[in-house]
Amino acid sequence: MERKTRVNYRGKEVDALEMDFESKEAWSEYKVSDGTVVRLKAVATNIIKVLNEYDDTGKPIYIVQSSNVLGVVAPPKKGGPTGVIK
Repeated sequence: MERKTRVNYRGKEVDALEMDFESKEAWSEYKVSDGTVVRLKAVATNIIKVLNEYDDTGKPIYIVQSSNVLGVVAPPKKGGPTGVIK
């Protein structure tokens, strides 16, 4: 259920709606030169639509609050721990 709220937008308090949303969050993966794979995704925690405010092209303004989630998969070091618990 959408909830009315007020937010600071461009230095003034304006009316807004906290929006309900569904998500499908995918990982972005980056393989770095040492073979490690760094996985990153942004997880939206709140989406707010600013009422009666638009960007320069006429599109509505949304504020997205999010957290970043980071995962690292490093290759085992030769002769070192493998990361496997026995």
